[in-house]
Amino acid sequence: MRRPLTSTRLLVGLGVLLFVATIGLWVFWLDRIVYFNTLSVMICLVTSPLLAAVAFVMGVRRRNPRLKFTIMDSLEEAISALAVIAVAEFFVLSLLVFFSSTRPGDYIARYEYTSGGKRCSGLQVYDRELEKHIKICHPDALRAGGKVRVEKRSGPLGITVKRAELL
Repeated sequence: MRRPLTSTRLLVGLGVLLFVATIGLWVFWLDRIVYFNTLSVMICLVTSPLLAAVAFVMGVRRRNPRLKFTIMDSLEEAISALAVIAVAEFFVLSLLVFFSSTRPGDYIARYEYTSGGKRCSGLQVYDRELEKHIKICHPDALRAGGKVRVEKRSGPLGITVKRAELL
């Protein structure tokens, strides 16, 4: 017997669809081109535990006092809140970096071929603005290394790599 479509089931279905689309957007697009600077990482490291603590306290206050909760239940709830908030904040910061990166720039640097990590093979380049090595997915990277011209957009929270061209 088929159940009728209610507004609650419709909202849950739309929420799941939005969640899957968001994860797909992040995994297949944003994660490969957005790189955080030190300020963004510090924002994430400080605000994630604070927001998780607030969510945990709000959850504890809404509990039914007649139900028995163990310390392990509370610990699981706190860790779950931290994980969900950290992932959500990472996605939101990725979007902020993408949309706030407006200052175009480019540079030529030496690269090394790397495989694996970030689900792609590609170039590992040192970015002076971020002061760290970044990995650029590039399918036709030569294994020996060489020079590459990286086109990027910079912003207050990080950079967005637009293109990498082997020289």
